[in-house]
Amino acid sequence: MADAALASSAFAGFRLLARRPLTFLVWGLGALAVWAAVLGALFAASPGGFGIHLFGPIGAPVLWLTATILICAVFRLVLRTQERHRIGLRIGPDELRLAPLVLVLGAIAAVCILPLVLSGPQRLAATAILLLISPFLCLLAPAVFATRRLDLLQGFRLAWRRYASLLAMNLLIAGIYATTTVLLGHFWKWMILVNDTRIDQAIHRGTGAVGQMIGIAGVLAILIYGALLIIVTAPAAEAYRRLTSPPAPGP
Repeated sequence: MADAALASSAFAGFRLLARRPLTFLVWGLGALAVWAAVLGALFAASPGGFGIHLFGPIGAPVLWLTATILICAVFRLVLRTQERHRIGLRIGPDELRLAPLVLVLGAIAAVCILPLVLSGPQRLAATAILLLISPFLCLLAPAVFATRRLDLLQGFRLAWRRYASLLAMNLLIAGIYATTTVLLGHFWKWMILVNDTRIDQAIHRGTGAVGQMIGIAGVLAILIYGALLIIVTAPAAEAYRRLTSPPAPGP
């Protein structure tokens, strides 16, 4: 029963979205404001058009920072019940502690995911490796956040004791993520197909019209992928909470 409850943590993100929709709307508006400022800076840096050559140097650090802030906000809702009444977006000691770990875990995931663009044995091997090591990685960030120190050993110890349950949870998350990304791929293709004529007209009208199209797509992308980040982030925090909370007293 305990193992099944731990595996069910995979759906914690959906429960959070359903319980705190206004909070996540505020988070989305905050992310939109940040990325609007980034896009405005890119347009200002290239008077003749969109400064795409600057997107990497500017956009990558902003993406890293906003992801760290959002992950900490999700952890705050799950692991610190006394702070649930707050919006939770900030840059403080928690975010500074977690930022390097978010970068390292993102790099590990990128290395493992990179072969997925291939086919055959490489794809299967990359998927298997990422899933097999995922129980040892998924509790690191919640442990650092909860203990307020860079204690990676606690996450490893908890994962070692409940490896099978955490693997089942991550398999569920992987299934949810894969299904969602496939559906989103079809959604974006449908959006492009439906708006194909409008896109051509916008290109002919100039950069202002193109900017409007990019802005609309950006709003949708931030809201959709922000929700997806919450869906895949909350389960680890919920699993950590279940593993470290004292057992309920008997009758």
